[in-house]
Amino acid sequence: LVTFRHGSSRAAYGGLIFAQALAAAENTVDEKLKPHAMHSFFILNVDISLPIEYHVRRVRDGRSFCTRTVEAVQQGKIAFTMQVSFNVVEPDAAVHQDPMPTVPSWKELKSIKDLLPWLKTEIAEGLRRTVFLVCFRYLVAYNTDATMAGSAFRPHFVNDFRPSMLFSLDHSVWMHQHEMRADQWMLVENTSTVAAVTHRDILKGVSIDPSHYLIDTGGLYVYALRITSQV
Repeated sequence: LVTFRHGSSRAAYGGLIFAQALAAAENTVDEKLKPHAMHSFFILNVDISLPIEYHVRRVRDGRSFCTRTVEAVQQGKIAFTMQVSFNVVEPDAAVHQDPMPTVPSWKELKSIKDLLPWLKTEIAEGLRRTVFLVCFRYLVAYNTDATMAGSAFRPHFVNDFRPSMLFSLDHSVWMHQHEMRADQWMLVENTSTVAAVTHRDILKGVSIDPSHYLIDTGGLYVYALRITSQV
């Protein structure tokens, strides 16, 4: 797994901090309670070479819902905060979701090495039941920060629009399944809705499993530092 942010050998990858904070929070609740909503803020850079402490505060313990606040602390300073809401597993009531996008199967897809040069060409043309289940949940959470930020500025790469540093400010995830797998292919679809206000961008990402079930929805607010453009 990646532990540091792209372009840096010391700044921690945001998805790693997000997943570890979720694990710390879940360790304080009954196993019948599952996380369904997480909201976080990245306050300071986390140095991956230094120890990180996760402080969990019990905000509320109810019969059906409970809430935890997590602070990631490094060298005595709060670097990251997260609020997590847990809910007991209950029978489904109303159930619906958006239709599965029409995409090729994973067997037909290009590798990432083949994809990157192909993607730049395409853009230029159009701008167009055990502990394993718990670990799977953390891996899915870890992955929510992997591709969304880069999606924000991909349409602008054709104009040599490059951020020299790109990082998350606000990261939220809503989990739609109590059980999920992280050892099989998932479709991750990212959408950038707006890029404005001093290089800030809002993104939405969804993860869909091979059975076409929506696993999670993520929202990311990113900041791009020292962007240069030749447009």
